Amino acid sequence: MKVESIEVKNIKISAHMSEDSVAFTASLWVNGKRVGHLKNAGHGGATDIDLYIMKDGRPVRSDYTFDDLDEYVKENHKDLEYSGIEFYLYSLVCDEDERRENKKLCRKGTVIRKPGVEYEQGVYDVYEIPYTPGFAVRVRKELGEDTYILNEHI
Repeated sequence: MKVESIEVKNIKISAHMSEDSVAFTASLWVNGKRVGHLKNAGHGGATDIDLYIMKDGRPVRSDYTFDDLDEYVKENHKDLEYSGIEFYLYSLVCDEDERRENKKLCRKGTVIRKPGVEYEQGVYDVYEIPYTPGFAVRVRKELGEDTYILNEHI
């Protein structure tokens, strides 16, 4: 069967276990169907990819192989630094983790990056004023039109 889409759902991050990498568990979905599980212990090692699901207490193998998934990534995500299924799935989990953290940050107020200022990854300035389109206009008038407002991208 041809792989047309890959998704990672039901992601559970274990921040307290994360050391050299993000510790997590998740479900693997291919072409809209759950086909397996992912797990990373957070110690910098590989992400475990199990291509089976439990049905009536018994493991049922996926219709897809590791090579099928790897081929999909190599064909459709050539922009990745490492174009393999393990790295791709890990990057999906990390992207979701970052989205969740940014969403939490945006609850605190209007989150920005000033133009011309270099920021480390994940670092922003926060106005403790709730984001509104009107406040965004005021911020851009004061700091410049190139001001990046994270709240607009969540």
